[in-house]
Amino acid sequence: MGNKGEVHKLLELGQGLWICKTHVDNLKEQDINARVMTKEMLTQLSRNIKKRNYMESLPYCAQTKKGIEIISGHHRVRAARMAGMKEIHILLDTNKLRKSEITARQLAHNSISGIDDKQMLKKLFDQIGDVDLRLESFLDPVELSIEPVDTIPLTNLSAGVDFQSISLLFLPSQFTQFDEIMDTLSGKEVGVYAINEEIFDRFKEAVSKTKDLDNIKQVSMAISRMCDIVEEHNAQEEARREQEKQEQDRRVVERDYIIDEGQEITEMSDGKAVKTRKSLD
Repeated sequence: MGNKGEVHKLLELGQGLWICKTHVDNLKEQDINARVMTKEMLTQLSRNIKKRNYMESLPYCAQTKKGIEIISGHHRVRAARMAGMKEIHILLDTNKLRKSEITARQLAHNSISGIDDKQMLKKLFDQIGDVDLRLESFLDPVELSIEPVDTIPLTNLSAGVDFQSISLLFLPSQFTQFDEIMDTLSGKEVGVYAINEEIFDRFKEAVSKTKDLDNIKQVSMAISRMCDIVEEHNAQEEARREQEKQEQDRRVVERDYIIDEGQEITEMSDGKAVKTRKSLD
């Protein structure tokens, strides 16, 4: 893009509306904004934008004598700035709106937003099969009356050495797969696993490489893919060992047959015991 203060009109929608691209610092917030957002919600919104590198809902702005004023989307712009975005797309109104018109539209965008049906929200939330995506939705399972997943208390955990703890969140199906893999590796049914910090660093690197190679965005899905890889490897290893065992058994049978065919036997010749050897030809 050119100068920081430039506004590039990309697409005319009619009725004085344009889709434009401009620097985030060109957008001016209203002096008073009745819509508030918690720090946690703003942080999650910023994470969502950073993850996708774009906004799914464009800020609605007006071109005025002051410059480009935000009518709706103050928090989206703040979150984009927090995510490190420099240039963003906006919906720009060029109809020379008066101050009172801007305020009226600002209030309308804040208040006319509909009411969520909690039963439908819960149904939609249940359809999300990934922990990271559930976090992106920023819905509280408690408010939706969703039973929390069983937890393991770690407050009194003592390993006798200095340690750091992390938590991995799995949906039931993902945890079942992960737990089966851990049972295979350790032979124990345990919900808490202690590993060397260097091994954990290798684990993080493996997760990162899996995400890159398989174009996976969520950590939990990467771990699920790693479980698939381990299961595939275990199946191949079991098949290899079974083949080796069958080959070893075959060789033992052949060896025993050769020994049996070539062993010394006692025959009777003229009433006398004579030792001879059968020909192997």
